[in-house]
Amino acid sequence: MAYKVIIFSRAQQAFIKLPNKKTQHIVAEALRSLKEHPSPTAGIEKLHYPLVGFRRRVGSYRILLDIENNCIFVRDIKHRKSAYQ
Repeated sequence: MAYKVIIFSRAQQAFIKLPNKKTQHIVAEALRSLKEHPSPTAGIEKLHYPLVGFRRRVGSYRILLDIENNCIFVRDIKHRKSAYQ
């Protein structure tokens, strides 16, 4: 089952600000794979209270997202040191 991936403007800006092209490529591949396989085996985990939503680990970066029906909403992309603050 394919999912529709909707990327919020905050996530788009964070993607553009990633430090190098290699990191951008790795994150882009992770976003493409979310479309086809948004499951725990794809590295998606539910965030723990008080945080809401899900996250996908991509190296030292985290893709913060929400999943509703057949849509994946990518809220932000952050470095792991600031992702959970």
